[in-house]
Amino acid sequence: MGQSIFGYSNNSLTQKHSHHGLPKYRISQTRITGLKSFGRNTISIKRTCNLYENLRKQKINIGTILKIDMLGNYLVLLDDYNNAWMFTEKNNSWERLNVGFKVIDISCNEISGFLITDKNEVYAVAEQNSWGQLGIGQKTSVNFGERYKVESDELFSEVYGGYGHTYFVSLNRILYGSGNNGYGQLCKSIGSNTNSYTPIVIDEISHERVKLMASGYAYCVVIMESGNNYVFGINDHSQLGYSDYTTIATPKPIPLDAETINSIIKIEATQQFCLLLTKQMKLYISGSFSKDIKTQSFTELKDLIKIPSTVVNFSVKYNTLMLILENSIIVEDSFGRMTISNTDKRISDLLSSKNAKLSLTCAPYSSTCYAYSFLIQYDISSHFFYSFHDCKSDVDVFTQ
Repeated sequence: MGQSIFGYSNNSLTQKHSHHGLPKYRISQTRITGLKSFGRNTISIKRTCNLYENLRKQKINIGTILKIDMLGNYLVLLDDYNNAWMFTEKNNSWERLNVGFKVIDISCNEISGFLITDKNEVYAVAEQNSWGQLGIGQKTSVNFGERYKVESDELFSEVYGGYGHTYFVSLNRILYGSGNNGYGQLCKSIGSNTNSYTPIVIDEISHERVKLMASGYAYCVVIMESGNNYVFGINDHSQLGYSDYTTIATPKPIPLDAETINSIIKIEATQQFCLLLTKQMKLYISGSFSKDIKTQSFTELKDLIKIPSTVVNFSVKYNTLMLILENSIIVEDSFGRMTISNTDKRISDLLSSKNAKLSLTCAPYSSTCYAYSFLIQYDISSHFFYSFHDCKSDVDVFTQ
């Protein structure tokens, strides 16, 4: 870990309202520790939600933000008007991702994003489709920004994207997949002729209903309503919890005891490691987190890195880990750690509300830095939104 560097903001929160419906806020009290960028030894709070200023400049009326995600370098938002929005730095503007229906959910990864409509149809926005992973019936190139309808007679409620494959969960909780099967992602005999350009049922587990799952770069971790559980796909870093690094094309159980598996409430997966969070707020990891932090089986993360307080929630994007703790947020990757703490409200207090919802993401902002964002919505009209970029030395704190 690098030496900690400190930056402070002690600005008081001030609210202003615009006639376009989106309130304007100044920075809340926030403390940042450990931000390192291009030799600067301090950071300063420079701007007030510039992304939202662009909404006003474009005279766009956006509802309460329900979810945020990153499609590669593009920030994607879902609001309570059932609209999805994407911000592109190149054009410095927001675009509504209109598909002709209400959008009820978004799911993005580094090369593709999926919009689920109120008709439970799915549309894809992507930078590439080399293996037919979008499920649109072909593997030909796509034009980024255009919307492509997923070709299936089945209706879907959830989508989980990998790099060359995508998983779709149907309304009756059956798992489908499309795209590359080069590492057994579709539970077929490994080979290029077993790829699929449309969603197909994962036959090996088609008799069971999905309860909880995650898609990694080229693998799947899934827990069924029956209590049965499976991992399959690439295991080159022991990200599936098995130490032999062998690709798993036929599903195997998660190598943990039944009591731990039954208490799992969240799964997230990256290229090289997988994380499991339990009801007891124990966070398990398997795989390669960094050059020095590796494990060949599911191990409590606190045994590998220092975590100062209880983990409330977490998110992973592109091998960068964001930990939501009781009083702070830790962002950690192979280069070091950054800590954010807010002095106005305890994060754990916000999340203790039965109506609390959490959406968070961290993703490459450019080839040389990262962008991190998280949103805590704890009633229909109030939320925190934090966004910061480690190559720009600035932090946005949006409090509504």
